[in-house]
Amino acid sequence: MKLPLVSICLFSMNDSDALQMTMKSLLTQSYANTEILISNQVILKNNSEYHKLFNDPRIKPVYLTANNGFIEHHQLLLSSALGKFFM
Repeated sequence: MKLPLVSICLFSMNDSDALQMTMKSLLTQSYANTEILISNQVILKNNSEYHKLFNDPRIKPVYLTANNGFIEHHQLLLSSALGKFFM
């Protein structure tokens, strides 16, 4: 029996250290059928550490070009999520 897909959504405020810690934790969880959507308020063009996090097929960055607020981020992530469950 295949486990249902769980969409995990993160809101990032350009804090690559906190994001890296969070991603390490999420990627080592025992429940494997997940997708991780990351909404970033401003595209990080020169932050190589941030882009190194995207080497896992479960990670799906969702970029915004301006600070559009929490509600718009939440709606964007909800519409991008493919999972049966949303966190």
